[in-house]
Amino acid sequence: MGLDKPSGQIEPPKSDIMKEREELRKLLESKPLTSHVLGSLDERRDDARYWENKVTETPETKNNIPLQERFLESHEGFVSDLNEIHYSLGRLAEVKEMLAAAKAVEWQTVNGQDTHKMFVEAATIVEKSETSLDSAKDATVRKLEGLMKMGYVHDKIHEGAEKENESLDKDRTPAG
Repeated sequence: MGLDKPSGQIEPPKSDIMKEREELRKLLESKPLTSHVLGSLDERRDDARYWENKVTETPETKNNIPLQERFLESHEGFVSDLNEIHYSLGRLAEVKEMLAAAKAVEWQTVNGQDTHKMFVEAATIVEKSETSLDSAKDATVRKLEGLMKMGYVHDKIHEGAEKENESLDKDRTPAG
């Protein structure tokens, strides 16, 4: 008689999904590269979901600044978002490469490469995440294009770029 359950008590049957997850967990214990890559893939999927939701939000601006400055502040936020979306796309591409490498390294048999349906599911996650990130990128670019149609924002952005170019030119010019 075991200590963990009273005698005569029958353990309820596990659902097929629960059994499948348990089998996969046990299988991945012997495949640490694949296991870690799948963990990274979950993080990248979360990033994609975050950006997909973020692009639908209205940007927060400070109330104590003129309205035109609020638009300029929004522009700076969108540029930052776009940079981070590109970064997320790069990390997703890296995970995609690592997944292929883990499959090549850990799933070899004497008869060739073994496979598992989790690779099909992982490929679907990668594809959906890429689509979400690309859509978030496109929406952010549309926001930036819309802001650049506003003369004030357009002029301020170009004014800032000209100052930066002048600063770089001064740094390049040898002292005479």
